[in-house]
Amino acid sequence: ASDAAAGEAGDVARRLIGQLRAFERNALRLCGSPEAVTGASYLLCTLADELLTRRMGLNWTLESLLVYHHADAHGGQRCWALLDELLAPDAARRQPHRKPLLALYDLAIALGMRGVHALAPGGEQALHQLRTRLQAELGDAAAQAPGPAEMMALATRHARPSRRWLGVGLAAAVLLAVAGLHAATQRQLEAQWLAAARDAAQALAADGTPGSRP
Repeated sequence: ASDAAAGEAGDVARRLIGQLRAFERNALRLCGSPEAVTGASYLLCTLADELLTRRMGLNWTLESLLVYHHADAHGGQRCWALLDELLAPDAARRQPHRKPLLALYDLAIALGMRGVHALAPGGEQALHQLRTRLQAELGDAAAQAPGPAEMMALATRHARPSRRWLGVGLAAAVLLAVAGLHAATQRQLEAQWLAAARDAAQALAADGTPGSRP
């Protein structure tokens, strides 16, 4: 059973790594910012590692996307430092591509990423405050989030990411991978995903198309 679980973890890791590389290529072509794409990739690896470790334990720890893809064995701690930078008073000037990243952080937290806040006193309250700040920064864009059906389509069709929805397809794929490990039937998998996506879609935002109001 242990060997089977390890094999399953390896299969999931290989699929996600393939999707991650495709995401990075397409996102770089669309937004032209290596820094933003690396930040999104790091965040998505952190989200995948945390959610899948909860489901698979050591079997997933040995497949860590952060270790494999970013040579980072610190459990994604840098994610939170990057978020602080993105929320700094002068960040809008220094990082013009920050809004898609802010939207992706909001989605990741909505989907269960806890990181350093998992065991910290007042951790959930701190995460709630972070999401409040994120949504304030994103403003009206929060109402432009895709619905659950659109997000499911991005995951199941491996749709090419766009400037508007940077990283959503891969985040959706992560959630499908997590749900699929324990769903007894396809119907259960879809129910788990749609329930998570329904909540996440309310928080997700994007920077809009070029020329739109910030």
